[in-house]
Amino acid sequence: MTGCAKAGSAVLLSDSQNPNRKLRWSWELVKVGRCWVCVNTAVANRVVKNWLESGRIFPGSGSVRPEPRWGDSRFDFALDDDVLIEVKSVTLVEKREGRFPDSITERGRRHVERLAAIRDRRRVLLFFVARGDVRVVRPAEEIDPAYADALRRAAQAGVEVRAVGARFDRRGAHWNGELEVRL
Repeated sequence: MTGCAKAGSAVLLSDSQNPNRKLRWSWELVKVGRCWVCVNTAVANRVVKNWLESGRIFPGSGSVRPEPRWGDSRFDFALDDDVLIEVKSVTLVEKREGRFPDSITERGRRHVERLAAIRDRRRVLLFFVARGDVRVVRPAEEIDPAYADALRRAAQAGVEVRAVGARFDRRGAHWNGELEVRL
């Protein structure tokens, strides 16, 4: 959560009201400057699923299947079993550019490499930018150069790298458009 955990920041929490849950409260949003940033990474897949089902991201794409298995891997979504999608949530920003990852991510690198290894399906790495103040996304090479290299190799191998933005407020996530990706 680099850039999102500043002492004294306004936050929005949700109450699970579940007595069996280890922690009753979940941290949902944090105010960074004038922008609400979604820090609950589970929200990304819920919002992306809704946008996939509505055709907002891939118009006319058909059925959406969460967490499909492909060989020994599992991805976030499949569209009609023809498109495999892996979603990565972006919260870090520098100079109005979204950056991913915000820490070293061996797991994220493996996801990218597994997408690149598949040859008989359309493959998409989708950055979900969980804040409304970003127009461009790029790999955070200074944080995880191995991930940045894997992402570039995957793009060269035919993996589509796309980004969509969400603007958040107390009512939820709102479409903020498709964003530019710079590799």
